[in-house]
Amino acid sequence: PINENCGGVFALDSQNAVTRTLNTADNFRAWVGTSLTTDGQYIYIGSAKQTKGAAEVEDVYLHGCSVTKVDKDLNVLATFDPGDFACYYLPYSGANADSVSGEVVPDGTGLWVQYVRPNQGSAARRAARPQATQAATSTLKSALYRLDLDLQEQCRVEFPFAPQAQAAGFYAAPTVDQDGVAYVAVTVLDDPAAPIGTVKNYRGELYKVTTDCQATRLSDIPQSFAHASPTLADDQYVLFATDGLLQMLTLDGSNVQTYTLASDAPVLASPVIHEGVIYVLQEDGTLNIIEDAGVSGYGSAIWPRYRHDNTGSGALTGAASPTATPTPTPSPTPTPTVTPTPGDTPVGPGHAVYIPITVRSRGTLPGGGQRHAGGGNQ
Repeated sequence: PINENCGGVFALDSQNAVTRTLNTADNFRAWVGTSLTTDGQYIYIGSAKQTKGAAEVEDVYLHGCSVTKVDKDLNVLATFDPGDFACYYLPYSGANADSVSGEVVPDGTGLWVQYVRPNQGSAARRAARPQATQAATSTLKSALYRLDLDLQEQCRVEFPFAPQAQAAGFYAAPTVDQDGVAYVAVTVLDDPAAPIGTVKNYRGELYKVTTDCQATRLSDIPQSFAHASPTLADDQYVLFATDGLLQMLTLDGSNVQTYTLASDAPVLASPVIHEGVIYVLQEDGTLNIIEDAGVSGYGSAIWPRYRHDNTGSGALTGAASPTATPTPTPSPTPTPTVTPTPGDTPVGPGHAVYIPITVRSRGTLPGGGQRHAGGGNQ
């Protein structure tokens, strides 16, 4: 039998009693990977695949791989479903749908939505042929969308998709600064001419994107995933984490400091700042603690709030729109790609402590000391 509440959304009162339900009976049944978000009045839901007890349910729309706008009573007001109807599935097993990455990000005037995979698939089907090269996937793109608050597309930025990777982390999303400019981590195809199966034919990139979708690349790390949300610090710096590496950049992309992490594993969660200390957790469980980096906190960035309050979350009682008020972003003149240069004047040499939570402890940060703790031993 089908559990009609599986894949549903529920409204709770202050006593945790369910007051409203949006579920299979309402033609809503989708995996919501991370939190709901709000502009203070409406709720925005970003979803992954839809399922109804069968492998193929694409003949009915259940709000999968979409953005859904609802009111406080969970009435559906609008949807955004780019590309193929509902979900598009790449031709391999596993997490192969065009899921919304992380949250739908409100910034006071609109919404940012990033997808982990392409939204439509004729090129992907051709690319699945064994004899194909990456050149056959040249039309296969992942996308970042800018929507208005009624889910109408305003503009988009497209990126070349690497079939052996996903474009964004499932739990990552754009980060928005105090002026409403988005910072976006994305993994892209490296060499279009390389045969499918070429090892690590991808690179991690960081982009700065204005509200009219003018994009400037700030960093480019070959053979690396960029699956964590960027972190904004002190309204001056952006922290960009890739496999075994953390970069501190200015908001224009100049390299301030590069930290080699204790493991070469990817980073899935945003770097966190607490009392001036940077914490970076890697996929293999290694926790990096970077002291004396010259940062104090998050500044007045609009999104995300890194879970330290409820602003922008799915809580409507007492909720407010993002606290910073974005200023209009003028149409920029074309600017060249900014390539970070190692050795630019650092804010601080950094002092790192590496704490492997699981199995291993290694790595050195040039110019800084380190402590190791594992298995409860100091």
